[in-house]
Amino acid sequence: MLLRAFLLSFFIPFSVGAITIDDLNSGQFVQALPGGTSSITGPTSEAIGGFRTLFAEAGPGPSQIKRIMVDVDEGFLSHSQDAGITGKSLITWDGDVLNSLNPNGLSGIDLTQDAATAFVLEIVSFDFAGALPINVTVTVYDSSDPTGTRFSRGEVKLESQINSTTKIEIPFSKFTAHGSGGVADLKNVGAIQLQIDGTSQDVDLYISWFGTNGQCRRLPDANKRVIDECQVCGGDNSTCADCLGVPNGPAEFDICGICAGDGTSCLDCAGEPYGSATRDICGACNGAGDSCLGCVEQEQSSKLVALDGYAKQQEAVIKIVMRDLGRADRRPATAKFIKRTLAKAHQLQLRNWTLSWTFPRVAKICTNTQVCSQVSNSSISSEYQKHAEELRQIGLDGVRRLALRKGRLGDSERKRVQKIENLFSRAMKLLDQMPKAQFSCPTGKAIEG
Repeated sequence: MLLRAFLLSFFIPFSVGAITIDDLNSGQFVQALPGGTSSITGPTSEAIGGFRTLFAEAGPGPSQIKRIMVDVDEGFLSHSQDAGITGKSLITWDGDVLNSLNPNGLSGIDLTQDAATAFVLEIVSFDFAGALPINVTVTVYDSSDPTGTRFSRGEVKLESQINSTTKIEIPFSKFTAHGSGGVADLKNVGAIQLQIDGTSQDVDLYISWFGTNGQCRRLPDANKRVIDECQVCGGDNSTCADCLGVPNGPAEFDICGICAGDGTSCLDCAGEPYGSATRDICGACNGAGDSCLGCVEQEQSSKLVALDGYAKQQEAVIKIVMRDLGRADRRPATAKFIKRTLAKAHQLQLRNWTLSWTFPRVAKICTNTQVCSQVSNSSISSEYQKHAEELRQIGLDGVRRLALRKGRLGDSERKRVQKIENLFSRAMKLLDQMPKAQFSCPTGKAIEG
């Protein structure tokens, strides 16, 4: 314990972006006396697969009070052996509660998914007893072989004393020793073992982390992933989702702003998207309006659905920005800000939803003002525009806060800004297409030209 306290006093953690094999926090201890072996398996939430097995084997020794000890606790793995004792320790991660090796216990984890090229050991201390080196070996078992004969092995030799945290890599390219069943596929790993060779006597070795040198320092999730389908560390597949929410999907907003639409919902009567061509009072496209008398009606439901949808999409983007901000800044004040912001955005979205359907579903267009009266829709349009601008500003403010917290405006933040601006622009274009007034013509009264 005194040695552990000493190590903690000078241990300086440093960042390694990588898949985590084990953070070495959940406590376990095993020891072997001369000529004997001992092992223990237990659950650990900080290790790949959720279980870890410790095994110690001691060679013959001069006294039964001599021993080899393997201890995991408080972020350290220690291998220590008394003077006069040789042997080895073996740590297994196979996702299995049993002490025996399960070559398929991890069910096929891809160790290269975040561009890793090597295993990494963060070694805090190695005493280099008797000026003799030791070998540390990593063995990877292929998940497709239940017999455990398809494996690959690589090792590193510690040849000097280590007194401060040192990163030691074992490149995947150095895994040149293979089992009788063939070479292990590092994209389909079923079990991992770390062996410390104690053929030298009086060895003391302390390790503070074991993982890979990839881009995402996380434990694989239930789907055996540390990165999502968008190649984002710990992501939720949203950053590359199409407008239907499918990661890397093909669906896009059409020219009318409709997800996976056919581009016809905003065509004018001449077939031009958001064009100015309209049907006259008699229903003729770009007609002079003198071929008949009275009023014509235009179906507006698809436009109202689109206008309502833009408000919901604006709120959805704000939710994503607030989620990212909450992950980047976990301070209580930020949590309160996020809660207030989401409440405000939802209130604005509900109001614009209501306003969208305040426009008439069927617009009646009349030209004979002697008979037909009209009520302006400008108050509806103005209020909708005001709330849309507020939603836009809320989203941009959220991105700005996130960028300040992260210290930079990254690609994902730039995409959020572009999305916010595009949604507002499309909403305003559609709003401009809405009828400027609602007409009312008395029935049973002759309409004169």
